[in-house]
Amino acid sequence: MLFIIQGVGSNMDKFSLKWNDFASNASVAFSKHRNESYLHNVTLVSNDNHQVSAHKLVLSACSEYFYYIFKNNTNAHPFLCIDGVNKEDLNKIMDYMYNGEVQVFQDELDRFLSIAERFKLQGLITGFGGSHQDFTNKGTEEDKSDIKEDIHSQVNNTTVINGYGNSSI
Repeated sequence: MLFIIQGVGSNMDKFSLKWNDFASNASVAFSKHRNESYLHNVTLVSNDNHQVSAHKLVLSACSEYFYYIFKNNTNAHPFLCIDGVNKEDLNKIMDYMYNGEVQVFQDELDRFLSIAERFKLQGLITGFGGSHQDFTNKGTEEDKSDIKEDIHSQVNNTTVINGYGNSSI
């Protein structure tokens, strides 16, 4: 979409160029580049020694935890050992950050949400919202419990479409 903005008191027109599908294209690019190794600039290692290459930009955009690690570390390609997170957990976190969604079985939900809280994943746990504010000391345990209950409620009311038809969680 092209907007023409007239300059006040000047003979020059100013043009505002806007990419209408920017958000959806950025989302598609995140997903597409997840497995494109030539742009990876961080390696995450789970507690069972599984290595996952990723992009610092994507991780820091989605996680306050990673944002502060990368902000305070000038290493060009950091190698981060993630204690207490196994291969399956790490892959689910990566799915969530790169695709904006992840499929988690109900009996694994508490563990996933606990990890999401640890990493302060945007859209799940904190009010991070891209502002990079410190939320580590905000919210009581009761508030955190309420958030988990809200997410559990949303999951319980979700219909999952799989290859064999619909099923409710």
